[in-house]
Amino acid sequence: MATPNITPSGATLNIPTWYDRISGSYNKTNASSTDHMDDTSIQFLVPEGFKAKINVTLTVDDWGSLEIKDQAGDSRLKLSMVSSDAQAGPQGGHAEWTKTGGIELESGVYGIQVTHQNINYTPQSNNKSLCEFEITATKFKKNTKLAATGQFHVQTDGINLARPIVMTADLIGTGMTSEITNLKLESFDTSPALIASPTGMGLKVEDIKIAAEFAGETVIDSKAGIVSRTVRIWRHFRVYDPIDPRFDANGGWGEFSSFDDDPPLPMENRVIFVAPLE
Repeated sequence: MATPNITPSGATLNIPTWYDRISGSYNKTNASSTDHMDDTSIQFLVPEGFKAKINVTLTVDDWGSLEIKDQAGDSRLKLSMVSSDAQAGPQGGHAEWTKTGGIELESGVYGIQVTHQNINYTPQSNNKSLCEFEITATKFKKNTKLAATGQFHVQTDGINLARPIVMTADLIGTGMTSEITNLKLESFDTSPALIASPTGMGLKVEDIKIAAEFAGETVIDSKAGIVSRTVRIWRHFRVYDPIDPRFDANGGWGEFSSFDDDPPLPMENRVIFVAPLE
């Protein structure tokens, strides 16, 4: 058994530490089953207020594993490369092979455990014992909740109805990796309305609905120092006037919808999320 060559050199593996990248390697030829890398434990810290995107790679000859566990001991990611995971060769080993994986972690301390096993092989001169692992990490601030208010506004043919549309989205990442995502409609009043009409009768507006989605990708303006993303809103409503001849002799319903519109709607039917670029 032997300790791996760790990069960065001098890393204190038993102290919770943030690493942009940490790797280890062990390589021996003319090897026996006792020639393998020691089990290696790394204490990894994701700082408070941040999340981290972790990518891992493990290469072994013959067998090994890499596992990330949280403080409760629950496995968050595991690369298993043991004999039950692949067809063993005639002498019980496996040629050099690689697995990769990735996960997003919340702030906290995590334990990373790497194991390695090598078999006896005949002739021993052809037996290689290899274990190489690499862990790369990118941290970003936890989601910042953004809020924006748009307006459902109908002002045509005597109808003047305006209602606020409150939406939220998440700002994730920092700098040029910033992204506005996870659009959510928080509040919108869909109750029927009774308003005055050109005929002097009470005009009902019912079946009020909206739909919203991002109208494009996140825009990062480094010169202005802002990040933004536009939301497009579709609207639907029905109007009833008891005597308006535009419907029929006895009045009736008129239905208005932009749900099937392909061209962009006017700017009053759009909302833009804007946040400082950090």
